[in-house]
Amino acid sequence: MYQLSSNGNGSTVMPVPEREDEFQKLFGALRRRWRLALYIFGAFFLAALAYAIVWPKSYVATVSLITGNSATNFNGVNTDLPVLNALVAAGGVQSVETYATMIQGQDVATKVIENLKLRKEDPHIDAYKLLKYDIFVAPVTNTQIVTLAATWKNAKTSAAIANEFGKVLIEKQRDLIAGQSQTAMDYLAQQIPKAAADKNKADSALANFQASHTIGDMSSQTSATVSLYTDNASKIAALQVDMAQASASLANVQGQMSAGSQTANGGESIAENPVVTQMKQQLAQVSVELDAARKQYTDAHPTVIALAQQKVLLEQEIAKAPQTYVASHAVVPNPVFQQNSQQAASLQSQIAGDQSQIAQLNAQQRLFSVQVQQLPNTARELADLQRNAQLAEGVYDSLRQHYNDAYVAKTMALSNVSFEQLAEPQWVKTIPNLVLTILLGFVLGIILAIAGVFTVDFFDNSLKDENDVRRALPWPVLAQVPQLDATSRRGQARLPMLRALTIEAYLQLVTSLRFASDKPLRTLAVTSPSQGDGKSTVALSTGIAMAEMRPRVLIIDADMRHPTLHEKLGVDGGPGLADVLVGENKVDDVIVSTRFAGLDFLPAGSQSPNPIKLIQSSAFDEMIEHLHTKYQTIIFDTPALLPMVDAAAIAQKCDGTIMVVAAGRTDTRSANRALQRLSVVEGASVIGVVINRATPNERDSAYVLQSGSQLPLSGELETA
Repeated sequence: MYQLSSNGNGSTVMPVPEREDEFQKLFGALRRRWRLALYIFGAFFLAALAYAIVWPKSYVATVSLITGNSATNFNGVNTDLPVLNALVAAGGVQSVETYATMIQGQDVATKVIENLKLRKEDPHIDAYKLLKYDIFVAPVTNTQIVTLAATWKNAKTSAAIANEFGKVLIEKQRDLIAGQSQTAMDYLAQQIPKAAADKNKADSALANFQASHTIGDMSSQTSATVSLYTDNASKIAALQVDMAQASASLANVQGQMSAGSQTANGGESIAENPVVTQMKQQLAQVSVELDAARKQYTDAHPTVIALAQQKVLLEQEIAKAPQTYVASHAVVPNPVFQQNSQQAASLQSQIAGDQSQIAQLNAQQRLFSVQVQQLPNTARELADLQRNAQLAEGVYDSLRQHYNDAYVAKTMALSNVSFEQLAEPQWVKTIPNLVLTILLGFVLGIILAIAGVFTVDFFDNSLKDENDVRRALPWPVLAQVPQLDATSRRGQARLPMLRALTIEAYLQLVTSLRFASDKPLRTLAVTSPSQGDGKSTVALSTGIAMAEMRPRVLIIDADMRHPTLHEKLGVDGGPGLADVLVGENKVDDVIVSTRFAGLDFLPAGSQSPNPIKLIQSSAFDEMIEHLHTKYQTIIFDTPALLPMVDAAAIAQKCDGTIMVVAAGRTDTRSANRALQRLSVVEGASVIGVVINRATPNERDSAYVLQSGSQLPLSGELETA
């Protein structure tokens, strides 16, 4: 709303703007552009519906794996097998990210494809394609859980793929133990037959010696010496077996380490190309400058051409440049290499310990050998045979024991990965989900529709309603003339209501003009910022309304370049204003009566090459003084303000000026330029603004139709 104030001499009325409710502003934008909102919502919702119905269905199954130590591991248990001890000691030292990397290995994916025979469903599937498009692995933060999501064309297969990835990873972990156990078994299988033959040979030699010699009881000292000698030899043999087995396992582990890599790819971080970002910012700036230049100049202007070419070049460079780049490349330790490295360290420690013990036992054995050499020949020979037999038996028993341990380790090889939850076909997610997609399409459609309306409204600089005029122009709104649309059925049905609103609008305009100033408005100029805003129709309709209420109204077509009022009134466009001002005719002779009672018309007359000179002449002032004696009100239909200055010159000589703006057509920039042109003219007084072609208010329309009041107009107003 605006409050009107006077400066005391009745010249200018200054509006004082009041605060406008922002909610009303936003609601007004939706009300004006409800069709656009409906189109955006409908298009997006139908696209979402089509996507949900037509798009091929995919099914996502998720499985959770717990990594690290599990309850079934041999925690705190030492076996007779060094390899198993090393793996047990190394359990759970890997991070959850390491297992996430392991499960995305191409060997794991290849094994899954082979186990499930996925090539029957997709002949083109391979490990790379499966990992890139169908598998998503993510470690859960601050836990030892890894989640794996598998996407496939049917629910059963997607669940099977997710579960199979977990099973293959568990088998891969188990094979690290089983593989080392198999290496030990292969070595022991080669040594056991030889040890068995040596044992049989030693036992036969001892038996033959005892059968051929009759030996009495040996003294306790001799027996003790022989026992220490043979026991020490057995210990040395057992340690040599342990060291040989550990050396064989170490060679196998070192071979795996040399064939593998110490690190694995842990993922990449993708970022937007900063060069593209900078060029997009330049493109936005150039686009703004180009829009501003097009409003100020024609498309043939050098500035517009240069900016347009610059915009095209930037768009081409942006299209050619890569949009993203690899910002960082994460490298994580290879879990297989880490475990092999830990096993190698444990085996090397085992070998070093065995070597140290063998050295100590050999030193003791040399002392025992000296003592044995001092025994009688028969006792000494018996001691050697007993030593050889016990040594052969110890070696054989040790090899058999280690073989049994390796077999148990292979059979009961454990993985430190276990299922937290298996994927089930009935719990898979369907993509796209029909209900969820429709719901999201509905909600996002509403959001996009509102956003689209506000975006268009933000960049639309036209004056659309009374609120826009109040914000943009320092003048009050005198009246809003509704848009008459008889081209559609709905428009024809609303035509009586719109005609009633139009009549009410002009009655309001006439009433506003009577109270717009503290002195009578004898002369009134009607103008607009641009051609086509409807100023001639408003000027004529205002004259008709004034003539109904107070006769003796004269309307003058002051557009001496392109006159149109004579066509609207259906009269000849003969001599008129221009002819009077050059002295060829008298004003009383060229004024014609119209079909509207109390309204006369002065045509524009002959086209003048310099209308502004005629308007600023003394003849114009004399004509006005003469017409004041015959008419109460004189209305000038002037040219538009921006194309020419005729309207400003006429406004200087009138008591008041009305600015006509077309709703949705006249932009804020044009209206302010027109204001600036009038502001530099001394004596020009703008009364207010008439909004033409406004959208009618339905509540006001209903009120007008229900009132049934008899309007004092002839009914021909809307035809003018």
